[in-house]
Amino acid sequence: MTLSKQSTLLALGLGLAFASVCAEDSLRPEIGRHLQQAADLAQKGKAREALGQIGEADALTGKSAYENFTIERMRASVAAAAGDNATAAKSFEAVVAANRLPAADQIKAVEALGGIYYRLKDYPRSASWVARYVKDGGSDPAMKALLAQDYYLAGDYAAAASELQREAAAAEAAGKPPAEERLQMLLACQRSLKDSSGYVHTMELLVRYYPKKEYWSDFVHRVEIRAGFADRLQIDLYRFKYAHGFLTQPAQLMEMAQLALQAGFPTLGKKVMDQGFSAGLLGRGSQADRERRLARLVDERLAAAHTDAEKSVAEARDNRDGTALINLGMQVADAGDARQGIALAEEGYRKGNFRHPDDARLRLAEVYIDQKQDGKAVGLLKGVTGSDGAADVARLWLLQAHAAQP
Repeated sequence: MTLSKQSTLLALGLGLAFASVCAEDSLRPEIGRHLQQAADLAQKGKAREALGQIGEADALTGKSAYENFTIERMRASVAAAAGDNATAAKSFEAVVAANRLPAADQIKAVEALGGIYYRLKDYPRSASWVARYVKDGGSDPAMKALLAQDYYLAGDYAAAASELQREAAAAEAAGKPPAEERLQMLLACQRSLKDSSGYVHTMELLVRYYPKKEYWSDFVHRVEIRAGFADRLQIDLYRFKYAHGFLTQPAQLMEMAQLALQAGFPTLGKKVMDQGFSAGLLGRGSQADRERRLARLVDERLAAAHTDAEKSVAEARDNRDGTALINLGMQVADAGDARQGIALAEEGYRKGNFRHPDDARLRLAEVYIDQKQDGKAVGLLKGVTGSDGAADVARLWLLQAHAAQP
């Protein structure tokens, strides 16, 4: 945030603009001479010499209120141009306190103080003046943006977060994405405040408008470690991580393969293990034997699934609820028969009687998404509620669908 020397001089009328504004306002000739010389020197770029002449005028005794105001007005402008921010700040404050400027110039002086104190790294004072600028009707977006930065640098994270949240909401209301760097600052504030729910909401904005892998990874991790996340939903979260390339460690691949087997998805387990071996992540380290044993177990379960396919369908249809049919549909779709997989999952969903209805919505939606039928998935995902983690996983898929839109 900078305030140019030229704009400061022009905004506050340096030069010959210290004539009387009221009939009773006048300068004694000796003060006028010093200020005229100061104005001439300033116009030539000799700010230090100009400050000397202003000091000569100020040293005269018996000055009127108007003379003091005019001296401080010129000193504020010249000091700002000279880079003497401490002097400029003191004089600008005197000018504002005098309340003699026209309204348009008064607010420019307030604006100048916000910028000067920022350059002085006196962030609390800068925030105070910028807040006054906004309150008095100032409309410069750069100054409004400075307010949150002042609060942040001053360590007032709650105030900074409030400003940044207001800013993000205004951008969305205007149909624009909030600025990425401002959302990053908001995250930093919420991290310092230990505001978990606010942090997750800001991460949603980042992955929605700036779907970078690092944002997705952080957001998924926040979902995974949230209090109350149900173990039965780990496989659903892993499906999301697998689909987006977040499994980069051997332990992650092994855990997902085991979860896939436990949930009745051997084809998914096979895909995960094959990917790990192909990428050189599995079969090479100290856990190579264990990894090969799991790979053999996956192959055995997959072979059994193929052998018992018709029996599995019959058993799933005999169940009171549709959970087994949905899960079987996921397995069949994973194996490459999209039409039959979707049909089984839809049949299970129609059957109902679920112990966990949100799981049913989520998993049918996952089948649709895996088969590139996102439109069908969105309505189901929006209906997933609750506090056990299903709604969080659904939200991941919804955000992914939004981010994928052109």
